[in-house]
Amino acid sequence: QAMASTALVSVYVLGFSGLLLCYELRLGAERLYEECGFLFTMGGRCAFLLLTANLAWACGPWWLVAALVTNGNAALHAYLLISHPAYTSGGLK
Repeated sequence: QAMASTALVSVYVLGFSGLLLCYELRLGAERLYEECGFLFTMGGRCAFLLLTANLAWACGPWWLVAALVTNGNAALHAYLLISHPAYTSGGLK
């Protein structure tokens, strides 16, 4: 049963990674904006990165590097979110 749950979480992580790839490459941007509009906001993207990174921890030792890199990316997004002057003044959402 542990193998099945690890495999299911791995499928979710791969799917979420595919969403991030489509966002970064702007593949199907209109539909992605309609279905996953949270990726186009700083806070939503940061939360999604944290979700994806923390799911990767549960996938076993092979996913360690992906989890570390994605958590680092989420930390960078959080830092930029906190320190961006337009966000702190209410100009960005």
